[in-house]
Amino acid sequence: MHLFLAAKRVDKGAILEIGGGFGGSMLTMFFALKNKKCKLITIDPFEPYTETRGGRTRKGVCEGNEDMFVSLMRKHNVPVQLLKLDSNAATSKIEDNSCDLIFIDSNHSYQYVSDDLKNYWPKLRPGGELIGHDYNTKFPELMQAVDEFEKEKGILIRMPENTNLYLCRKDNI
Repeated sequence: MHLFLAAKRVDKGAILEIGGGFGGSMLTMFFALKNKKCKLITIDPFEPYTETRGGRTRKGVCEGNEDMFVSLMRKHNVPVQLLKLDSNAATSKIEDNSCDLIFIDSNHSYQYVSDDLKNYWPKLRPGGELIGHDYNTKFPELMQAVDEFEKEKGILIRMPENTNLYLCRKDNI
């Protein structure tokens, strides 16, 4: 619901998703848009990766499927630009201050979360919103990276009750 409502507030500009999964999040954001001409971008290499979950390192994690993602986008005529890249490699493809909403649900390891927050925060327009998924004790590295980013930037990151989300708004600075 938070993701839907955040996308509903986007009237123009761009929505960026890091971690396309099977397409459900992008579809939710697209359905919420008032202006279907907003630019939609998903970054996902659709390759297995390694992450720590619940204190255990898991190799070969694959939380998405490119064929299913593309099929769902075509079925619902979602004009999403897919950057089939690692999020670190895609940073240079996104202009600073160009995104109204950024949704992060990608590799949950400390380094990736930390890099995604640092690399994509400048891509967010003043007044834009950043939402991330899976802020919970199953992913202590993710929680650590988010908490450190909050402290480093001096911003308020909210964790809505009964969700696994973290949210923040880029105030006009």
